[in-house]
Amino acid sequence: MEGSGLTNGAGGSNLVGAGAALASRQLAGIALGVVTDQAAGQAARSLGADVFTITPADVQTDVGNFLRGTQFEFGKYVKSHTFVAVNSPLDPKALVRPGVQVVHRFGGLRGYRLETGIDTRYLLREPTLQRDQTVATTSAFGAFLIREWRF
Repeated sequence: MEGSGLTNGAGGSNLVGAGAALASRQLAGIALGVVTDQAAGQAARSLGADVFTITPADVQTDVGNFLRGTQFEFGKYVKSHTFVAVNSPLDPKALVRPGVQVVHRFGGLRGYRLETGIDTRYLLREPTLQRDQTVATTSAFGAFLIREWRF
């Protein structure tokens, strides 16, 4: 099959090599997800958390960017109907303003719950080709009164 798109012949690019590289990146992401799930489970038990999740960033070659993009969430029921969670990426700049979420289910009003939260959001800037760019963040607040119907 010389010259076809599947080989590195004169006729095209190396599709097999590109496909293998993509598959290996996806497998690395899956393996990393399994490792972080196991670590999060052990950490949740040792910290006494009801929820502790670690969401890895996309697989990148730079370890520093990978760790800064990794998100964690720690949550606990403070009462039987009230859940509080804190979430933030491991980026030191984002740790200045971690996200907080409170969910309260109303016991007397069946089906109603109140979800409130403050989270850090990244602001888009005008595109530029500069090597060093500053990232602007802000906090966003949300509150939702939710009614669930069961059929």
